[in-house]
Amino acid sequence: DDSPMVATLILRSSTGEILNSRMVDLYKGTNSTVNLTISQWDPEPGMVTVVYEVIDSSGLILESGSSSMMSRQSGWNIGVETIDIDGDSITVGIKRQGHSMLASATCILRLSDSKSGWSNSVFVDISSGAYAPILSIDRPEVIETGSLVTAEVSCESPWDLDDEPNDDTGSAIAGAIPLVEFGSGDVLWTISVATILIGIAWLGGIIGTRGERTSDTQRVTTKSKKKVEEIEKKPIDDSEIDDMSLDDIDDLLEEIPEIEVKEDIEEVVEHKPAIDDSSASGKLGALRREIATDDDDNTESIKEDDITSRMDRFFSER
Repeated sequence: DDSPMVATLILRSSTGEILNSRMVDLYKGTNSTVNLTISQWDPEPGMVTVVYEVIDSSGLILESGSSSMMSRQSGWNIGVETIDIDGDSITVGIKRQGHSMLASATCILRLSDSKSGWSNSVFVDISSGAYAPILSIDRPEVIETGSLVTAEVSCESPWDLDDEPNDDTGSAIAGAIPLVEFGSGDVLWTISVATILIGIAWLGGIIGTRGERTSDTQRVTTKSKKKVEEIEKKPIDDSEIDDMSLDDIDDLLEEIPEIEVKEDIEEVVEHKPAIDDSSASGKLGALRREIATDDDDNTESIKEDDITSRMDRFFSER
C-alpha cells in the first residue's frame, strides 16, 4: 500500500505548553524534513527545553526528542558612558536602558591597562538606584602617565547580549600624577609643632643660656674697664712722688674706687724693670702695677685679692 500515514508533529515546552504543531504525511521507506518555528513564545531568560513529538492518528508516539537552548531578553541595554583618569582615581559612568529587567542580572565592570598588565573587576548594581551608577576606584601606581586604560561592562548569561553591543567598552588616556602638595592644614600643624619644640627648648635652658652668659661677661668687663679708666685719668708725676708724705699717699689711696669683679678674669703679667720697693715711689709704683691694664690687648688684669688686703700689705711693709 503506497498511501501515506498521517501524523502530527508537536513542539511543546518542558512544562507542557504547546508551542507549535503541524500535520505531516509519512511515506513508507522515505525520509522527509519538516520545519517548525516558535515566534509567539516569550519564556523567562535562562535555559529552556523544547520537546518534539510525532503522534499518529491513533495517538501513539512514533518519535520524540528534546533540545535545550538559551533564552535571552531583548529591550534593554547597558554601556560605558564616561571614563576619567586623574592623578588619584579612575571614574567610570555607566548608562542603562530597560534596567528594571536586570533585577536578577550579575554585571561586572572590567578595567585593564595593556602597558603594565594591570586589571581589575568591580561589581555593578545596574537595576537599583534612581540614577545610573558611577564607579570610582583608586588609581594604582603601575598606571603611568599616558597609558591607555580600557573599561568594559557586561553581564553574565542570560544577560550577556544587549541591544547595542558596540557601546559596552570605553577607553581613556591616564593623566599625569601630580606632585605631593601640602595643604594649609599641614602647614599650620608643622608650625604649631615647631613652636612647641622651641618653647620646650627655651624652658629647658637649651636656647638663650649662652647669650645670657655672654651678656653678663660683657657687662662685668665693661664695668671694670670703666673704673680702671677713671683711675688712669689721674696720672701722678714721678718727680713729685719722692716729696710726698705718707699722709698724701693715704689720701691718694682713699680716692681709688673699689673695683667689683663678678667673674674670673685671666691675669696678664707684664714684665717691667725692677724698681726698688723700699722707697715711697717704689711702693706706689708696685701698687700701680697691680691695677695697671694691658694697653695692647685692652684687657684688664686684676688680682683676686680685694683692695683692703693690698692696703694692709702695703702699710705692713713700711
